[in-house]
Amino acid sequence: MKKWTIGILNYKSHIYFEYQLKILFEFNKPEDFELIIVDNSEPLETNELETICKKYTTKYKNIRIIANQSFSENFKLRTSSQHSEGLNIILKESNSKFLLVQDPDFFWVKKIT
Repeated sequence: MKKWTIGILNYKSHIYFEYQLKILFEFNKPEDFELIIVDNSEPLETNELETICKKYTTKYKNIRIIANQSFSENFKLRTSSQHSEGLNIILKESNSKFLLVQDPDFFWVKKIT
């Protein structure tokens, strides 16, 4: 069991993942956490997200990308229900005691003194 889970919902935010993954894996021990990305995107963006994550998933085995099937089937109905369904998927799939849900366009920074 991992110490903690990070859950991120993707919807038109794949451009941030290169930076998110770089920061996450350079400043943390990958063996301590699992990363669950729930994808609420249309198929074209899903392919771009998988391409970005591929170099990390080949090196690290703690990343899972899960397509939110309800969103894929009804991608014309863009409501907050898909967002909440994505959060429920992360919660259900989490295999750790602690869960951090983060928006892809939010970055943690540390002031160096």
